[in-house]
Amino acid sequence: MRNHTRPFLLLCLIGIMGLFVVACNKSSNSIDADGNPLASVQDNARQATPEELQRLMPPEFFVDPDGDGSIGTNSLWLSAQTNLFASVPRPSLRANVGTGKTILFYTKQNTQWLNFTSDLRQLLADNGYTVLVHNANSDLPDLTNVDVLAIIHSIWAPGSPSNQMPKDDKDKIKNFVASGKGFFYSGDWLKSELPQFNDIAGIFNVKMSLQEVDYILTGFPPPTTIYVPTWSAYVFDWINYYSAYPSQPIMKKAPVFGKMAFSNETHEIFKDVDQVLFLGSSFIKPHVPALAGIGTHPTTSRPRGAYPYDESFQMVVANEHVAGRYVISCDSNCFANDGFAKSDLANTDNKIFAMNVFNWLAQNSSEPEIDEIKIKAHKVRIYCPEKTICDCFRYRNKLGLDTAKEGLSEYLKQKDRNLEKIVEYAEICRVKPLLQTWLNAMI
Repeated sequence: MRNHTRPFLLLCLIGIMGLFVVACNKSSNSIDADGNPLASVQDNARQATPEELQRLMPPEFFVDPDGDGSIGTNSLWLSAQTNLFASVPRPSLRANVGTGKTILFYTKQNTQWLNFTSDLRQLLADNGYTVLVHNANSDLPDLTNVDVLAIIHSIWAPGSPSNQMPKDDKDKIKNFVASGKGFFYSGDWLKSELPQFNDIAGIFNVKMSLQEVDYILTGFPPPTTIYVPTWSAYVFDWINYYSAYPSQPIMKKAPVFGKMAFSNETHEIFKDVDQVLFLGSSFIKPHVPALAGIGTHPTTSRPRGAYPYDESFQMVVANEHVAGRYVISCDSNCFANDGFAKSDLANTDNKIFAMNVFNWLAQNSSEPEIDEIKIKAHKVRIYCPEKTICDCFRYRNKLGLDTAKEGLSEYLKQKDRNLEKIVEYAEICRVKPLLQTWLNAMI
């Protein structure tokens, strides 16, 4: 009996030791060196304490910049939650601006992201561009008759090994731009594919980076802190954001706390653009000289510079190379179908920004019609009446609504009035509903 008992006790002892080892391993793998739990993002979400808010957040977080009654919250996000299926008209801009110009979207294997740009390609085609697609596992085709080359995200299939573009193709792109043509490239924030993004962005010495964080603190009510151990994070903003998570910041032309997210805000790519929505963006590091661009807000975004927070981390750069131009974006969704849909809900200017970018790359002006009049001995250039009236409605808080109404009333008396044209400019200036209200009342 005793001989049978010993093997059984030995097996029990081994089993207990095994359970103890598993428990120890589970315990040691459930916390980091500082004792913080290694659970999922969702498991670690909880309302932030007042002490954490004071410690983790910039002073600007405790202000209500948009006056919506919710500290640190963008009213656009709150309003969108009550109208998730809102339909916002797509700006048509000037339908013939791209006539005679060709844009080629190129990829080897990334059909997924090519499909994500169907709205962008349709928008370009609607504005007169000839839009071509190269979707084959072959080298860059002949670019002789191409005006703008566009690469979205990566030329390789998502999740594929970090392959590199052939050097001959990189040289061809650089020479293509130097000859007077345009190049658009957009990357993303995924760490696993960052080498592929930088392989292409590096053609023009641009390097995309991520920030290492161990927590996220979102700004939507109630303020919530999420612990994430050693996470390579995208750009996020504590005040100007659209989604429940701060991965969708809204970067604005208007100064917030004396700082703006746009650099060279009068540049052509920002024509009629006040704010742009991003959906998970990396950032450029080190900083590169640029003619214009969009970057993190120096005081309310992560990453941000050291005090006094004068540094902005670039997310989009527009630049010239010899006779040509290039634009590099650290976010692809900003120009893709999902970004356009969320932009409609958030009432941001992503579509207009995208059109401006490609018009600038193609060296096509997106300027509205300008008339030339003579005052005494001097020639003066002014916008067409339709654009001028829409600007009056757009800046009604400064000029007064009565001025805009009077201008519209006088315009409607003209025999050569063009209602289709004025509604088109109203879309561009984002005053279409207001203008239509007064059009219906006056006609």
